[in-house]
Amino acid sequence: MSQIEIAHELQVSKQLISADVQYLRSQAKESIKEYVTEHLPEQYEVCLSALDTILKHAFDILETADDNREKLQAMSNIRRSSNNIWGN
Repeated sequence: MSQIEIAHELQVSKQLISADVQYLRSQAKESIKEYVTEHLPEQYEVCLSALDTILKHAFDILETADDNREKLQAMSNIRRSSNNIWGN
């Protein structure tokens, strides 16, 4: 629906709709900026910490496992976790 159609449907001026849309866009930009600067870095650190824990456990399994299948699975997990950390 266009701004003109919305204004007609609500029986208000197109300028009012335009101002409201501009305000909503500004609020959306502020919300995105806040999320990216305040929340995303913390979530990123939590993910890196979790991947680090997975790597440590996988290395422990690789070092202590007697079963070759278990060692191969640990190596696979190490590779996948490393790829997730470095974006490969």
